Amino acid sequence: MYNAYYSIIQYCPNPARAEVANLGVVLLCQDASFLDVKLAGGNDRIRRIFELRGEALDFIDGAKQSIEDRLRTEKTRLCSLDEFRNFAVTRGGDMRLTEPRFVKTENLEVELDSLFAEFVGGRAKRQSRKNPHLKEIDSEFRRSSLEGRIKYDEIVDLPVMHKQMRFPYAYQNGALNLILPHVFDLSTQQWKSKPFELAAEGRMIQRHVGPLGMSRKVIVIPLFKGSSAEAERDVATVFAESEIKTVSAEQVASFVDTVESEAH
Repeated sequence: MYNAYYSIIQYCPNPARAEVANLGVVLLCQDASFLDVKLAGGNDRIRRIFELRGEALDFIDGAKQSIEDRLRTEKTRLCSLDEFRNFAVTRGGDMRLTEPRFVKTENLEVELDSLFAEFVGGRAKRQSRKNPHLKEIDSEFRRSSLEGRIKYDEIVDLPVMHKQMRFPYAYQNGALNLILPHVFDLSTQQWKSKPFELAAEGRMIQRHVGPLGMSRKVIVIPLFKGSSAEAERDVATVFAESEIKTVSAEQVASFVDTVESEAH
């Protein structure tokens, strides 16, 4: 029999109204070094409760992916109940985790499925086959030497457009540097339009100061699903024309060395 703890992942855009939509469940068992997460595959509850559509749902998908990535990347550390509780209760923004609750179970995988069915329901999100560079990039930005000097999951309001963007990493060196790894899937047609969209959004962010009057810079790390030297050159050109800095996957380690020397 295992002593375990679970936390519900919720979307709560307005805490004062106390309206939430349950989007997933995390189950932790410190004795078994077990930590796993199951997330909703769709956003039906959010559509129903908050009447969100389009780009707002894209933001939710990104936020869910961010939580999943963070839990899996830091699984070893977060298997400690104290560390996990601190992670759960200190999260800001619209996505939150409830205070961990105790549960006894004989089978952790079955218990996670049962909790998901009880509190979320519907189909679960499939684990995505991610670009292999994403894990390496995340590892670089989570160097212990950067602790307290790197911000994670920085949410930025786009001026005029009434839209938000999520940047997995951000740091200050006189300006707020917002770092966005993005995978361009060359097997689809979207990769041709996405660089222009991201470049326009990035340029708009750079042209407007942030809430505290701090200037902002956007840095994109272009990653590619598929291989095409021409496509990679075209993407780099689009960002350069909009004065958006890019860092290739091969340059990330060197770039993070620079961040380490500059961030404060």
